[in-house]
Amino acid sequence: MSHKVIAASYGRIVSVKYSPCGRYLAFAGGRGIFVYLMEDISLYRIFLTSSPVRAIAFAHYGGKIISACEDGQINIWDLSSGVSDREIKETFSLTTISINFSEDIIICGGEEGEISLRSLKNLECIYAIKGHEKRVNAIAIKENFLASGSSDGKIKLWQEEKNEIKELLILEGHNDEVLSLIFTHKDFLVSGGEDGFINFWTIPEGRLQKSIKRKNGITALASDSVEDILLSVSSPRYYGTFAEDVIEIYDLREEMVIQKIEEKLEGIVSISINPGGQYIAAGGFNETVKIWHKDKNYSFYGKLQRHKGLMRLIKFTPHETNLVSASSDGTVIFWHMATGEITKKMELKGEDLKTLAFSPSGSLMATFSGENILASGGKDKEIRIWYLREKMESFIIGRHEQTIDTLCFNNSGKFLVSGGMEGKIYIWDIEKKELIKILKGHEGGITSLCFSSFDRIISGSYDGTIKIWTFEGEEVSLKTEWSVNNISLRTDGKLFASATNNGLIQLWDIPGTSVPTLLKNIRLPVSDQYLFSVTFDKEGNLFIVDYYDNLMRLSKIKL
Repeated sequence: MSHKVIAASYGRIVSVKYSPCGRYLAFAGGRGIFVYLMEDISLYRIFLTSSPVRAIAFAHYGGKIISACEDGQINIWDLSSGVSDREIKETFSLTTISINFSEDIIICGGEEGEISLRSLKNLECIYAIKGHEKRVNAIAIKENFLASGSSDGKIKLWQEEKNEIKELLILEGHNDEVLSLIFTHKDFLVSGGEDGFINFWTIPEGRLQKSIKRKNGITALASDSVEDILLSVSSPRYYGTFAEDVIEIYDLREEMVIQKIEEKLEGIVSISINPGGQYIAAGGFNETVKIWHKDKNYSFYGKLQRHKGLMRLIKFTPHETNLVSASSDGTVIFWHMATGEITKKMELKGEDLKTLAFSPSGSLMATFSGENILASGGKDKEIRIWYLREKMESFIIGRHEQTIDTLCFNNSGKFLVSGGMEGKIYIWDIEKKELIKILKGHEGGITSLCFSSFDRIISGSYDGTIKIWTFEGEEVSLKTEWSVNNISLRTDGKLFASATNNGLIQLWDIPGTSVPTLLKNIRLPVSDQYLFSVTFDKEGNLFIVDYYDNLMRLSKIKL
């Protein structure tokens, strides 16, 4: 199977980095790494990882990015090819990484205080040590000096010699977790703690030169050697409201704060400044990366954000190989299949949108300029019909007794069927704007609906059955081995695919009058049984669409 990864949302942002060349902005959230081109803030690459990402770092030449994951996985991703060309599993859960550019060494920190050195060339372990009693939160490197900060409240200064690290000093100036570390070019080590202190240490003496106290913990630090400024983030994280976040820009020469940024930052845990100092990027708990641009001061430039809520549904548009996703936050996003970038975004009524359907005439290219119709339904139990023209217009055609989970137009676009938790199928006349029939027969909620080329209704249910209906209510029942996740019809209307909750995909032939014939079973491996749905594109290719940790993966199946 071939794969493509598209982001529904980023997940909680844990690491934001500009590349040394300034061309890329990368950040990690959930099980994904997202790389944007700075020239037009366009999505360039998405890398999918084995477990939640804890930290990322660019190689000094900027063509590769290194990721450290919760399960110990280390990957070196090639930006040109879009694949991992080196990977290894560390013996401990990773929390942070940094790179010694002069010697091409990766330094890793762990959940239980571990520190290891690995070759950037082949990822072989060079040296490993138990550095702290608790989690290593930050690592900073300058020449042959290495500093590590931990949840044990200690900062340790190490010296690297002959592929080993020797402990030089223990710096004790924080009375809570050490969250962030950075070296400045003036031989200072700057540390930030949960106690709200920003401490300046001389290196290699380890003398505390200066302390600055802030109200909340210092979750992130960054510096720009050209302008000689220090960026700090003060955030309450778990103990207050995210609205209290503050970014401060500190002039290291004048030793004074020259700007404060307070713009509903919401739990920032990582900040980065591009090599020229023109842009600042920061991200955190609200799954958003914000960017500021420098004129005289730094001003808000834009943000990178996708769905905030859980993704409920994924569909191809009728005439193009583009994807549309609907989320519990009430948004509908149109994705470009080739790049994974967002092309359109709609905010629809209802706090928990669960399903949508396009009329057969709908197309992504004509979303806001034709007579295309979109139907939406959700927890508010209303079915709303949208005319996707330049001026968005809609009307409510009716309601269900319980939550609506699936919608489908017939081939002419004149009728709409809807189904949900109550187990009934409603048939609506779009032109007359009225309910014309209710079909009853399922013992569980309706999960999926579609129309065959003969205008027969195909329904899937939690009761483990697929039923084929006429408008008059006649039915044929097919038994599957598990709850039916969804059903998708091929564009010629003569074949459909069903997906069940235990990872089974079945292909069915649809004759005009007789019972459908099972053509093929496709069993997914256990590791892939988080199956979300199956769907056909306009060429008749079948895709598995699975979803976890705010990412969706498209896998093309050979039939």
